[in-house]
Amino acid sequence: MRGQVNPQSDMLCLLSPASRVPEHHPLRRVKVLVDEVLRDFSPLFDEMYAELGRPSIPPERLLKAKVLQALYTIRSEALLVEALDYNLLFRWFLDLNLLDPIWDASSFSQNQNRLLQHRTAELFFARLVALAGEHGWVSDAHFTVDGTLIDAWASLKSFQPKTEAQAPTDGDPGNPSVDFHGGRRSNATHESTTDAEARLLRKGKGKEAKLCFGLHALMENRHGLCVQAQVTSATGVTETAAATELLARQLDQAERAPQTVGTDKGYHNAELVSFCREHGIAPHVAQIKARKVTGLDGRTTRTLGYQTSQKVRKRIEEIFGWCKEIGGLRRTRKRGVDRVGLSALLILRAQRAEKTSNSQLASGLQFSFRGRTNFGAIPGSSVSLRPHERRAMRSFVHCLLPAVAMSWLACSTAHYKQSADTEAAAVFAQKSPKVPNMSGPFNVEQTNQLSLDGLPVLEKLEETLGPDAAAEQGAHIISLEVALDLAVKHGRTYQTAKEQLYLQALALTLSRHRFEPIFSGRTRTDYQVTTEAVAVTVDALTGLPRATPTGGAALIEEQRVSSQGTLGADMLLRSGARISTAFTTDFLRYLTGDPRTLTSSQLGATLVQPLWRGAGAKATMENLTQAERSFLYQLRDFSRFKRDFTVQIATAYYGVLQNRDAVRNSWRGLENFRRNVERERALADEGRKTQESLSLLRQSLLNTETTWINAVRTYKQSLDQFKLLLGLSTDATVVLSDAELVQLRILHPDLSAEDAQKVALATRLDLDNFRDQREDAQRRIGLASNGLKPQVDLVASAGITSGSGTSTGFQPPDPNRYRWSAGLNVDLPFDRKEQRNIYRGALIANEAAIRQLSQKEDEVKLQVRNTWRNLDQARRNYESAKLGVALSERRVEEQELRAQVGRGTARDQVDAQNDLITQRNLLTQALVAHTIARLQFWNDMGILSIKDNGQWEEIKDGKPK
Repeated sequence: MRGQVNPQSDMLCLLSPASRVPEHHPLRRVKVLVDEVLRDFSPLFDEMYAELGRPSIPPERLLKAKVLQALYTIRSEALLVEALDYNLLFRWFLDLNLLDPIWDASSFSQNQNRLLQHRTAELFFARLVALAGEHGWVSDAHFTVDGTLIDAWASLKSFQPKTEAQAPTDGDPGNPSVDFHGGRRSNATHESTTDAEARLLRKGKGKEAKLCFGLHALMENRHGLCVQAQVTSATGVTETAAATELLARQLDQAERAPQTVGTDKGYHNAELVSFCREHGIAPHVAQIKARKVTGLDGRTTRTLGYQTSQKVRKRIEEIFGWCKEIGGLRRTRKRGVDRVGLSALLILRAQRAEKTSNSQLASGLQFSFRGRTNFGAIPGSSVSLRPHERRAMRSFVHCLLPAVAMSWLACSTAHYKQSADTEAAAVFAQKSPKVPNMSGPFNVEQTNQLSLDGLPVLEKLEETLGPDAAAEQGAHIISLEVALDLAVKHGRTYQTAKEQLYLQALALTLSRHRFEPIFSGRTRTDYQVTTEAVAVTVDALTGLPRATPTGGAALIEEQRVSSQGTLGADMLLRSGARISTAFTTDFLRYLTGDPRTLTSSQLGATLVQPLWRGAGAKATMENLTQAERSFLYQLRDFSRFKRDFTVQIATAYYGVLQNRDAVRNSWRGLENFRRNVERERALADEGRKTQESLSLLRQSLLNTETTWINAVRTYKQSLDQFKLLLGLSTDATVVLSDAELVQLRILHPDLSAEDAQKVALATRLDLDNFRDQREDAQRRIGLASNGLKPQVDLVASAGITSGSGTSTGFQPPDPNRYRWSAGLNVDLPFDRKEQRNIYRGALIANEAAIRQLSQKEDEVKLQVRNTWRNLDQARRNYESAKLGVALSERRVEEQELRAQVGRGTARDQVDAQNDLITQRNLLTQALVAHTIARLQFWNDMGILSIKDNGQWEEIKDGKPK
């Protein structure tokens, strides 16, 4: 039944925001932790505010709102206030009711000044650290210190001289272009007009300089929690000073001094090492090989603790990463060291609250085991076995372990892998002939080692690439055939598709295995020690002591070993009957008292045959039938994937060549422009040309050079992407064969759109899948109707057992000790609502399958018609581009002749040359587009034939040649 939309909203709702928050939402733990810390701050908040006046934003809500801003990466106070107005989760976290008004964003920002004046964020952060220490979530022994850069909220254009005139601009008042060339900027002579406390700093050699601040943090190593933090100006020499200050704070606040502190090479200096040694801290500082620092030598760096600190110290980068990615601190939106420091502390506080809440949750999951891990003690207790018991237990284990090990190692992993490959190969050999383009053996392993040896090497470099041509020195030349072969053998996407198909084949082998005999075996062995009240008497016949049970106080210990083994077989018949057989043997050996052995065995079989519901081969074989058909569908999909993959590789290959040809065309145009500029300059020197004409050509020369540079970049990027598509590393030095582009021809098929549609409807494999899936839906209707019948099963069982009693050997089952039974199990159809719904759903699914087939047929027709149009348009574009190149070449020649006699103009030369470059690029583009459109046309028709190496066969008259 279709649900209806009620346009009338509820007039009255009685609920609280807390009722809408899931019980296990992570913010619940954070709220409990933050509320616990804020309760201790109430006296401080009273001192911050006056007793009279208009009420401000409650500082508790102000701080908790900043926690939300950091946790949910809200980039501004305005967006935070907007979210507080409609977000029930945020209202609940801030203890706001549904009708409570939300304060203005400007008031929210101004109220933060009071937090800055009273160092509330620092105190809050310190209280979180103290709370974590009280609960044992942090350690006070081992630490790591490091720093990172925070981009300032100021652009490089605002970095102006302090005393001199500002750099010249283009006069744009909004976003002027500033020319910094030829000038030298430093923090000593320049400052930002946006944020005067931001400093220009370069993170390392080869890095760009930018305005930023420095964030320094001290992390305890056990849980990776930040315990101290500080923001400073980025001067390049503050890392060590900040580290010593953070360590000094920790020394003042902690009960005991830190034992170690780990750092990177940036702290390898005498100042930090001497500070650590003076305060009894082991400096686990990464060393710079060429630098010697007193107090740090092999006696420290060779220890296991030093190596552990160097491994753990990278976890501080996780804190910085969280603050930048989640907390939005990659580029601050505050100005000044104090405000940036307040923002950083609030974000670190949110990160600390999140990690602390997770530690609080994990603390309830800790557990431990007591006891020794040998056979002399029982784990979890302090009771030990006596010597003779340990010897007996040890003998028992020594006997048991080899048997278990033999059962585990009976079939090696190599055997199982070989068995899976063999069964999958049999499935492919059976099913592949039914699908086009799937001939030949199927191998999921990538056995060929990727090597480009044997391919031709580029000997002559092209000057069209300019300085980038040197990178192609010694590059291997890859033809289209080689590229397709590499993509098929080493392409990651192609390998993933093969593996998915292989897994589907394994699923089919499992479905077939269910109709084969399935054998099983189990064994269990126990060693038991018990005590029993007995009386010891002398046997009159043997004269030996004898123990008999009694109610007296005399206790005697009894030791015994028992074992049970079962071998079984189970098989499902095509009629629906299931036959199960089992052979069981029991063994009991007393080790003390009267040493005797008890054995027994039994053999049994059970038969269950459905007579009504679930009876017959169709119902029983449905799962196997569907598995067989599903693999066939997957096989067809993979065949179509091979075609799509080949078209994709060819498209990318020709795309790279097209970009390379665009580089050549741009280079030719650039060279022509350079010659024209030289000729124009000579004419201008003679007074035959104006300077305006010469300036126009120079500007066009710069534009053409920019176009050439962009063309080279585009070519390099497309080549790197193509390497990834082939499974090559981006570092591989390869080029594509230009001969492939030269050999391209316009091979237009002589086939109408209507004939192409008829061929596609007959050959498309995805259409075959939809047709077969419609048959699946019709078959499920019969299975669903069978489920409405009563359940009537014939059940029969029989077995034989051995005699009971003491024996010195194995006792086989005795045929004279037999048992058997037979009967019917009947389940009357009183409640068939589930089966009714399944039947009705099968009817609906059948109708849907019919519609989907009709929809797919129309989509195939439309797809073929569109590709036919694209192919025809590509042919026309090629003819137009070919004519355009001829006209442009003639025009360029004419303008050159006119320029030589002094009658040409610079503008006409520029236009002619630009048109020639454009027409040549259009010609290459049209030729490539027609080739790709032709391949896509054959592919959409379903007749594109692909070889094992990925190469396609050309189509002539609708057939591969």
